[in-house]
Amino acid sequence: MGNVIEEYVIDPSIFDALATRSAWELVVTATHNVTGQTKPAIHTVSSWTQYQFDDPNFPNNPKLISPYAFNTPDPWLEADLTNARANLQNRFPYPPYSACKPQPNVFIRQYLADDGIRPTGINPWSLNDLVVSPDINYFPWKLADPTSSLGNVAPFGPNHLSHPLYEGTTAYIYFRLQNRGVTSAAARVNLYVSTVNGLWSPDAWTLAGSLTNELVAPEEFRVVGPIEWSGLSVPPSGEYRFIAIIGTAGDPEPNIGKLSGFAQIEAFIQENNNVACVAFKVLRPDDVYIRDNLSDVGMSQPTSAPLSMSPDINHYQQELAKPQEILAIPAAQIREDLFQPIKAGQMNYIYLRLQNRGDAPGIVDADLYYTPPSTLPTPASWIKIGSLVNQLVTPSEFRVVGPILWNAPPQAGHYCFVAVLGTIGDPKPDVSNIKTIDDYHTLVRQNNNVAWKNFEILNSAPSLGNHLKIKFVFEFLVQGWDEGEFVGDLEIQLGKLPKGTEVQLRVAAALANEARSYRLEHLRSQGRQTLFSVAPFKDSALRDIRLKPGLRSPTSLTINFPPDARPGSYDIAVLQKIDGKEVGRVTRRLIIAPKNRKTKESKRASVTKSR
Repeated sequence: MGNVIEEYVIDPSIFDALATRSAWELVVTATHNVTGQTKPAIHTVSSWTQYQFDDPNFPNNPKLISPYAFNTPDPWLEADLTNARANLQNRFPYPPYSACKPQPNVFIRQYLADDGIRPTGINPWSLNDLVVSPDINYFPWKLADPTSSLGNVAPFGPNHLSHPLYEGTTAYIYFRLQNRGVTSAAARVNLYVSTVNGLWSPDAWTLAGSLTNELVAPEEFRVVGPIEWSGLSVPPSGEYRFIAIIGTAGDPEPNIGKLSGFAQIEAFIQENNNVACVAFKVLRPDDVYIRDNLSDVGMSQPTSAPLSMSPDINHYQQELAKPQEILAIPAAQIREDLFQPIKAGQMNYIYLRLQNRGDAPGIVDADLYYTPPSTLPTPASWIKIGSLVNQLVTPSEFRVVGPILWNAPPQAGHYCFVAVLGTIGDPKPDVSNIKTIDDYHTLVRQNNNVAWKNFEILNSAPSLGNHLKIKFVFEFLVQGWDEGEFVGDLEIQLGKLPKGTEVQLRVAAALANEARSYRLEHLRSQGRQTLFSVAPFKDSALRDIRLKPGLRSPTSLTINFPPDARPGSYDIAVLQKIDGKEVGRVTRRLIIAPKNRKTKESKRASVTKSR
């Protein structure tokens, strides 16, 4: 209520006896001359007129008089005010003035002991005193019973009954109001939001929402709200300020139009009992993710980042006794080769490694799919293996979950795993909504809760004995979109292969005939197949391939290592692009083992996958 400390109800006969302004000033001066100094409370005719009016709602139509001017605050101590109230009662002891009650006076506390009398006697206020209102309560969820949660706590506390808010999540803000008066009043609440520094400039405040007609009875402690603040409006993580301004018919909201700077805002909050401010934080919600590659930190992947290389889909031929100790230690977190070949005809155990880059715990559900190896593994080709539910991942945790059991792998061959995660705050992408190639690209690149991993199903490790060359062949599908025709590129990334390595690409003649070859030498065409020689030391491509709707064209890459190839691992990738954007890839890691000295075998080769 502005700078008004007290408003007193005076019996009409008493007011008539003080018919002149000078007579009333004598009473006020005598009343507040407690510390030995005269403290006149009324200095201007305008302020006298402002606080002298009839209240038809009060019995006998008494007059409402304020002995404290709006524009001339006096820093009285609480003791002065107590003595002043007693002196007025002694001077005018007849009803209704003897109760010494103010008219409707709805206020919101700025600190826990605030009784609605401003200034408070706290002098000087610290900066923190301005942002600690216990009566602005905020939550990222709606309270089932706000009065029980916020109103039945004696003595109207504690100070902080709130919860940090989350980016993109609707906030619910409640207010606790009191009425120092003798009649009820319908209150309005306007809630503003500012940055920390923006608090000092109301031009930078944003209106979050309003409440109207919230009736507060005399001496009631009333919980009102909530104001629903849309998640679209909740700002990014950081610290902010809520400013609540209350108004009633007889005590309108203070004007913020001309306020500016720390001093004026400080006085505005200190001296108006219908203004309060509180600091609050916005946190990141739970943001559980699974990596696409070792460089993935949960952000949207740049177009240059490899797909189908997730280190966090880990499959084994037996159940791990302590998966967290095996897969989550720091040394294991940076490895992408922690898996075993999937075997047909037996149970396989698949674990997922998850992280939470948010500020809230996440309860995760995860689905795991497999699909035949393809350079465009569209969701229509995914086959579900199984799911995990209610997996808790706390902020900053590196958590191993599972296993998902797979007891029905298809026949030996090369396949791809797809993991899709979701929480309440960050639901699983609905793969049934993937209708266009742009939808698919968004799913692949901009969802940190989707990951791919290629893998090889082997019945036994290959042994080549004394063969002159070490040969690897892997097959995959060049695939089109289910609806619509596109033009795309097939790129081959060989890395650094040993000198003397020979690489050949076998592709459907219908695709090769209309495409442009880049660093590919045409060897021959046989029936419906075309064979190309691939330069082993540079990236190659088949460009401008017509990808008809529903196309699933078998393709293969053959790598022949020379007999004297140095032992080691070699990554081979074939990727597909549409409009210059990668939409999928098939990746293999070829491992040439050292020569067995006892048996003098020439070479032993094994194939494992790197997603």
